[in-house]
Amino acid sequence: MAVRNNSLSAQIDNYSNQMQDRANAAVLELYGELVKNTPVGNPSLWLSGYHPKGYVGGTARANWRIVETPDNEIIHSTSVPTTPTLPTQWTKLYIINNVPYIVPLEYGHSRQIEAGWIRRSVDRFNLILRGQN
Repeated sequence: MAVRNNSLSAQIDNYSNQMQDRANAAVLELYGELVKNTPVGNPSLWLSGYHPKGYVGGTARANWRIVETPDNEIIHSTSVPTTPTLPTQWTKLYIINNVPYIVPLEYGHSRQIEAGWIRRSVDRFNLILRGQN
């Protein structure tokens, strides 16, 4: 009987590891899609054409992060973020972007990408998790 319990336990562990790997892959795919799709400020496309002296686009793109605990930190960088390392244990993860204009970008403030780009990515993520991609 102990052999069956060990075998069942190993199968459950294996299934849990497979699900964790699948979830992590989906999180990384969503994260990468959000980073890639985030518009980078281009003053030549702005209606006003005005930009602050020394303006460099890319802050919104640089502020995507995967965290276990949400915070209010804003990254003052324009570098494309590196792919994060995800935990190997089950945990709740958040993909956040704390720049104050990320919501206006989502709702069509940029002419570089269609309104709803974040929501479409999240919808696709949910399909991937359900195995319906």
